[in-house]
Amino acid sequence: MSSQTERHSILAPLGIELRTKLALAAIEFFNPRSYTQNCAISGRTPDLNTLRPLAAFDFLAYLENKNILQEPHKYSQRIRHLLEQMASNDILIDMGHGRSGNVLIPKHYYFLKELTKLQRSGIFWLAPVLGADFIFHYAAPGIVQISGTKENGDKHAGTGIVFHPHHILTCRHVVCDMKVDSQQTFQGVECTIEDSSIHTHPKLDVAVIHVPQCLQPVAGLAFLSPIIAQSVFTIGYPRIPFTREPVLTMQPGAVTSESVTALSGEDLFLYSAIARPGNSGGPVISNEGYIVGIALQDLMCTDDAFSPHYAGIPSHELAKAVDELGIGVQIPFERFK
Repeated sequence: MSSQTERHSILAPLGIELRTKLALAAIEFFNPRSYTQNCAISGRTPDLNTLRPLAAFDFLAYLENKNILQEPHKYSQRIRHLLEQMASNDILIDMGHGRSGNVLIPKHYYFLKELTKLQRSGIFWLAPVLGADFIFHYAAPGIVQISGTKENGDKHAGTGIVFHPHHILTCRHVVCDMKVDSQQTFQGVECTIEDSSIHTHPKLDVAVIHVPQCLQPVAGLAFLSPIIAQSVFTIGYPRIPFTREPVLTMQPGAVTSESVTALSGEDLFLYSAIARPGNSGGPVISNEGYIVGIALQDLMCTDDAFSPHYAGIPSHELAKAVDELGIGVQIPFERFK
């Protein structure tokens, strides 16, 4: 058990690390395939004739015996809330109160959720339960700042997404509006960027940068088309005055239009989450943990500065554009297979 868990106060909200551990432990504990083993760990006698849903009360004993959480009964109300959230998001199946006799945490659950191949490769699908801070911390390692110099000598930068061990997705205007620095550090790795390794789409504002060094895409990273009114977050590296280092920021909002055609003919989508200069190329992520597009530009009305519209390239257009580049890689677009 980590020192963070040991010193956690029962009066404080559960931290993201502990919430994630508890959610993953619940998935393992309530999985019928582990019924006999988990009965033994939690001190319960298994039914030899049938598989029965395990009780949330027994889950507390499982957490303690597995050294996941000390004195878990002190956190029973928060654990109950987490399990109820998992059930309301169809991750656990609520099997009723049963006969556990515990008032604070009385229900029984099954974990029978079917997962796609992309979902099984990570835990991004837990985002609806674990919340916005989970999305930020889980996605952050795969979001990088791309730096360069403009013609007038000013430093410039945009945002990119590591979607493949050797490829970074961004906007075409990010790499075309500046001379991209040939040596950059991504994920703590010194990377070399040659001019010939920057691939730009001829029509869409999409670019892919190839780096010979090996990077780490976020496990379970998946793209999915935007849906009207869904909650989304922009994450990226906008310019922040008077700071010494790049700052990864996150802004909440919602999809305001699934599709709008730009004057250039591009198929875009609109959202209300703030995207500042420097966010271009960064992900717009839904509260379900999917990248629904990348930030492009703001469409602020000159006669109404308080009602900006932010535009992005939707994920289905990104998937098509990367395919058309013909560089032998694809973005992980979710097809529910």
